[in-house]
Amino acid sequence: MNPFKLITVVLLFLIVLSLSKALMSLFIDRHFPERKRVLFTLGIRLVLTIALLVTVFIGYYTGRLNSHAPWEIKPVNESTIKN
Repeated sequence: MNPFKLITVVLLFLIVLSLSKALMSLFIDRHFPERKRVLFTLGIRLVLTIALLVTVFIGYYTGRLNSHAPWEIKPVNESTIKN
């Protein structure tokens, strides 16, 4: 398996995990406004998102990650079309 795909999936999983922890901290700490756990998890999520973007950009730039979007289909040569 491509290591960039594995890193991307792991980072996405960690971002969702951080998001769920922030939601849990928000409900638990609603009576204690001096606690900063929600801000801490926001910082973690920000770092993980930047790492994900850097990983995707490097993977796409080096050619290890490819786009399979339908609007990026290369045009067909006229010589390959049979009449």
